[in-house]
Order: sequence, then structure tokens, then C-alpha cells
Amino acid sequence: LVLIVSDYAELGGARLQGAAHDERRVASMLASHGFSLTQGVAADRKSLQHAIRSFRQRSRAYDVAIVYSTGHGVEHAQNPFLLPGDYPFKDGHGPASLRKHALPVAGIASACAAGKLNLAFFAGCRSLASTVR
Repeated sequence: LVLIVSDYAELGGARLQGAAHDERRVASMLASHGFSLTQGVAADRKSLQHAIRSFRQRSRAYDVAIVYSTGHGVEHAQNPFLLPGDYPFKDGHGPASLRKHALPVAGIASACAAGKLNLAFFAGCRSLASTVR
């Protein structure tokens, strides 16, 4: 599962040009090693959650599962969060807003449910919520 959020411009966040490049580069590398892929998931929270749930179910049938995810991230209380493309930046990054609008990286990692090896990579930036307004 390759989850990339690169476009936040519509809601006031910065675009991540490198993240879009990462999606193609990482997906190509995994495909060249025989992995079947899910990529190109819409960047809104609901679509990302659906992709995570679907991948968790499908990965149970395999020996190896990998999730690669990147985008804007925020860390609160030592817990990193991925900000989806529809994250309301104007609301800030407090704990309530993160719980309501962001995706905990631990939840993304839990999508890996293969029998032998599960790997999750989060390559997103991580601003501390207490310093981000």
C-alpha cells in the first residue's frame, strides 16, 4: 500500500512536489520486486481510511505486507499523525483537531497484517503540535 498525500493547496497547506515523485518511485520499485500494489488513493481522510481498512483485510492472505506513507505530519504527545489532503489547516493542530481530522501513523502501520513480515514506513515531516498553530 502506497499512501501519498502531496496536494494540500486547496486548504491552505503547502504542496509537496517530492511526495508525488515518491509515489511513482516507491511503487515502481515494489512492483519490480513482485509486489502487487494499491496506490493512487484519493488524499481525503475518508478515502485513506477506506484504503487502510481494505489493505488490512487483503494483507492477511499474504506472507509479506508493506505500507509506505508520506505527506505533512504532526506529532502530538509522541504520536505522529499524517494530515490528509482535506485537513482543515485553519483549525490548527491541537489534539482534538488531530483526532478528528488526521490519521495516526500507528493506525496506518496496523494495516499490515501479513503472516510473516510486516513493514510500515512513514516518510512524512513531523512538526510538533505544540509549536504549530
